[in-house]
Amino acid sequence: MGEQKALRQGCARPAGPAAASLPARTFESAEFSTIRDILDISDSVLSKHLKVLQTARYVAAQKTSGKAHRSTWLSLTGRGRDALAGHLAELRRIADLADPT
Repeated sequence: MGEQKALRQGCARPAGPAAASLPARTFESAEFSTIRDILDISDSVLSKHLKVLQTARYVAAQKTSGKAHRSTWLSLTGRGRDALAGHLAELRRIADLADPT
């Protein structure tokens, strides 16, 4: 899958860029359930977005198991940080075009 196509698919809906940006901006890494709860979306919706982002190597997942339960921790890769920075720069450029001041 091409990089631009992967970015478009991973960021096509608001949950995509938000899922990518939370580990980058708020935490070094974040647990799946924390991201799900902050975004107020279902497990399946978040999983779908993360699968696209992981396939593009933008997000890395690490599974851990404790005494009580298993957890999935997510973090942006260097490639993911670069893609997110480019995506945000383009959104800023578009917003600047729309700003009448």
